[in-house]
Amino acid sequence: MIKIIKFSELDSGSEVTAIAVSENINEFSGDKKYYPWEQKARDLEEFKGQEDKSIVFYSPENINAKKIILCGLGKKEKLSIESFRKFASNAVKKAISLKASSLDLIIPETQKTDLDKKDVFKALCEGAYLSNYNFNEYKSKKEDSPLKEIKIPVLDENFEQFKNIAQKSEKICSCVFFARNIVSTPPMDKRPEQLKNLLVDFASKSGLQTKVLDNEKLEELGFNSHLGVAKGSTEGAYLVIMEYTPKDYDETIALVGKGITFDSGGLDLKPPSGMEDMKLDMGGAAAVTGAAAALAKLGINKKIIVVVPIAENMVSGDAYRPGDVLKSYSGKTIEVLNTDAEGRLLLADALSYTEKLFNPDLIIDAATLTGACMVALGDKIAGVFTDNEKIGEEIVKKGQEINEPCWMLPVFKEYGKRLKSDVADLKNIGGGRYGGAITAALFLKEFVEKTDFVHLDIAGPAFSQEANYYTNKGGTGFGVRLIAEYILSR
Repeated sequence: MIKIIKFSELDSGSEVTAIAVSENINEFSGDKKYYPWEQKARDLEEFKGQEDKSIVFYSPENINAKKIILCGLGKKEKLSIESFRKFASNAVKKAISLKASSLDLIIPETQKTDLDKKDVFKALCEGAYLSNYNFNEYKSKKEDSPLKEIKIPVLDENFEQFKNIAQKSEKICSCVFFARNIVSTPPMDKRPEQLKNLLVDFASKSGLQTKVLDNEKLEELGFNSHLGVAKGSTEGAYLVIMEYTPKDYDETIALVGKGITFDSGGLDLKPPSGMEDMKLDMGGAAAVTGAAAALAKLGINKKIIVVVPIAENMVSGDAYRPGDVLKSYSGKTIEVLNTDAEGRLLLADALSYTEKLFNPDLIIDAATLTGACMVALGDKIAGVFTDNEKIGEEIVKKGQEINEPCWMLPVFKEYGKRLKSDVADLKNIGGGRYGGAITAALFLKEFVEKTDFVHLDIAGPAFSQEANYYTNKGGTGFGVRLIAEYILSR
């Protein structure tokens, strides 16, 4: 979709060309033929290069394009890498609204800022790629079709380096699209067996080896916590295991993702409004599968293990009940006090199994786990929970760099007392209204004995109720870039 070309190869008669205009940087496009248009745009009353503003000129003179889009970046002193993701996003969305099929995206003159040109170029690729997306699988009339091609002309001296950056970005962003698609897919089309098939198919095509444990095998292994959740559904449970093993590797990292295909709340039934978007509850599974696929496509020199427990939390005469006691894979027993705290029951078995079978150097889980995390951080920020503050800080920093924001919340061990049960080893909820995201993280930590462990609560950012720059409504694919970029940086 994104094609990197040399300026000398830029076709004549382009459909749409987009350039960035700053409020207080003259001649920002880096190409003299665009300078008059930058100034002409700034001379207009309604456009001065302000952030998020754009203007279109039709049939521009001396420009090989039918239309030219000028997108505002704002003031120089406020420019950041994110400014250029937004510029590319605005340009792509404007071109789509003009019913264009292709776009030439002109790189701004980065020497007039303090920003690294490679970081700016990467941001342009990410913003352009992630914006060129629309989930319209279920619409009878397909509107706002994505661009077929986005060309970015570069100087000859930068061609090979920038081409490699663009290829890396495209591999990661294509996996974000996969995650977005399956999160947005209605629950009728991704029941446990269907989700299992979707994950296996995508992982196999991306270079991962796959293995599936079905209901019968999970029962044999003692995945009673996982199976307890699945009992209310007419479909069984699955555990999907994916592996990427390079010839040489320096560490093994395991990714575990919650795969609840639909969450009714079980017998502790959610209110109708609380169920409307519960197709999102496998956002963790989507994130870790997408991240692993991206890393495999990039040929990273680390062994990557992905473990995804899959079930549907439904209501029936066979459903598990408040007061039931489940014996987990680890041997620890769990008193169920709320059937709507089901994701941690799947993850408990998956985490114990992952540590025992694969003995990884690090385990990262991603899960749309708690509404309490959204109360604490809102719907745009993920919670990071870990005893290893160095790793936690590195993940938070990476999130800031790529604009997948997250924040480290305390793993306050004193709250662990709230998980003690009178009839079992643990309760599946901490009790009371407060600190629910923390007690959920502490519950998960009970099932990882010695391995460095990071829990990502992505309940808020995995799904969006509004379009925002390069994120559409619905599944966001949050976590794919965060996890992949963090592992690449280790």
